[in-house]
Amino acid sequence: MRILHTVVVLGLLSGAAGSAHAQRLPWKHGDTPPTLAGFRLHERPDSARARLGADVTVDTLGTSDDAALAYTSRRRGISLVTSRLDGVAIIYVTRRDAGMLDSIRVGDTRERVVRRWGNPPSTDGPNALWLVDDWVIVVELGEDKKVVRLAVGRQG
Repeated sequence: MRILHTVVVLGLLSGAAGSAHAQRLPWKHGDTPPTLAGFRLHERPDSARARLGADVTVDTLGTSDDAALAYTSRRRGISLVTSRLDGVAIIYVTRRDAGMLDSIRVGDTRERVVRRWGNPPSTDGPNALWLVDDWVIVVELGEDKKVVRLAVGRQG
C-alpha cells in the first residue's frame, strides 16, 4: 500500500535534519506547514474526516491503541492519514484539481518542480522529499517524470 510506504518513509525521516535554506522553498524555519486541499497538519481527525464527504474508504495502519487511520476520497483525489492523539499527520492529493503547494500540482513535470524548489535533499525511490523543521513535502513522480502524488506530512 502506497500510503503505508510513505508513512514509513516519514517515520524514518524523524531523525533526519532538514533545512529549508539550502532549498528554494518558500517556507522557512519556524513557518507553519502549508495547507493542502484545504486541510492542515494537526487538524482534528473528526473535523477533517467530515469535510472529505460521504464517499470515503477507511484503512487502519497499525495495531496500537492510537493506530493511524487513512481516509481516502478517490473521487476528490485526497487522502488523509490521521491519529486520534496527533490529528492529521499526512495530506495527499492525487488529482490536479485537488490542490497545490506553492503552485505545484499533480501533473506538473519534474523539471517544473526542480525549477521551483531546487533539487530535493532526499529521495526514496519515486519520492522526492523537501524537509522543513518537523514537516516534509513529498512529491511522487510517475514513470513519465510527472507528479502523480503530492503530500505534506509530519516527520516522526
